[in-house]
Amino acid sequence: MTWLLALPARLKLWALAAGAAVLAVLGIYAKGRSDAAQKAKAKAAQENINTVERVLDETVSADPADDIRKRMRDRAGKP
Repeated sequence: MTWLLALPARLKLWALAAGAAVLAVLGIYAKGRSDAAQKAKAKAAQENINTVERVLDETVSADPADDIRKRMRDRAGKP
């Protein structure tokens, strides 16, 4: 009969343990999603950098050196 009196305390303990386990799983899930989002942003930024570099390389290689120097001087505001 004494086990019946201890039953509510045991149920509380099991409920706390189950709640802690659920919170741990949700925390791990949220961390994984956050890491994936950061990785996607970094990948998109690197793709943008690669695109800009490629366009600059194509532009510079297509123009004669004198034209490039003139444009650089004009942008810097020097005669």
